[in-house]
Amino acid sequence: MSKNGKLIFKNFDPYITSTFGNRINPITGKNQFHQGVDYGTNDKKLAQYAIEDGEITGCGTDSTGAKYVYVKYPRLGKTGLHYHLDSYSVKNGQKVDSNTIIGYTGETGQATGIHLHFGWFKTENRNKAWNDKGWEDFEKYEYTLPISYLGSPVQRNEEVSQYEITVSNLRVRKEPNGEILGYINPGFYNILEEEQRDDYLWIKISANMWVAYSEEFGNLYLKEENIEDNDDDLEEENTEKEEEKDDTSKEDDENNTTDDDNANDTSSKNSFFKRFITIFLEIVQKILKFFKIL
Repeated sequence: MSKNGKLIFKNFDPYITSTFGNRINPITGKNQFHQGVDYGTNDKKLAQYAIEDGEITGCGTDSTGAKYVYVKYPRLGKTGLHYHLDSYSVKNGQKVDSNTIIGYTGETGQATGIHLHFGWFKTENRNKAWNDKGWEDFEKYEYTLPISYLGSPVQRNEEVSQYEITVSNLRVRKEPNGEILGYINPGFYNILEEEQRDDYLWIKISANMWVAYSEEFGNLYLKEENIEDNDDDLEEENTEKEEEKDDTSKEDDENNTTDDDNANDTSSKNSFFKRFITIFLEIVQKILKFFKIL
């Protein structure tokens, strides 16, 4: 598989059929310098795209019958050549971007099968002769995404959960830890969804826009009702503890009541015994008095 081929085919990863540099020309059989990289597509006529924002600086059919398109990339200072096209979908002077279809893979001109010959050189050499353009190996080119800032910050709103982003270099991705789309504009964003992945909490702030959370990147704010819910839970917990305390007090009161009843029973028995002794002594005294009279 290739390193940079997917930049051209977007949703397809092509394979290299012939590298940049010296090779045996499959048409002439001679050892010649190959001034581009050939990408195979399994004999399918697939769409080819512009790499990024650019401009068409030439298109047509050369003397060998090969259809071609030149695309200039101002940010990169480079020009790409799409060669052996089956057909092309652009015109000279047209502005293009990464969603623009340049044409479809073919085998026009001197080709042994369906493939893309892709050439790469400095734009300043555009008007020089073919062999003087300073062709480069596209597979060795280190492509970096353009720095683009995305997202529309909102006002602080305590009624919704929000993520305040305080740095200017936080990347926006199409999905958690997925394709990088650019950088996020600092500010407040409503939290639409959360997902824990790869040691990061990923937060969805818009359709197909996710950013990672860290204390280094910004601050999280819970919506007000979440805080109230926590307070309600705490109050409910305290109420349960108070009820448990009341139940314990009731049990103590019941135990104390039982002890008092036992004490009352004992006191009643002692009182009855005292009255019995008193009556018995009175009777004994009356009997003694009776005998003294006699």
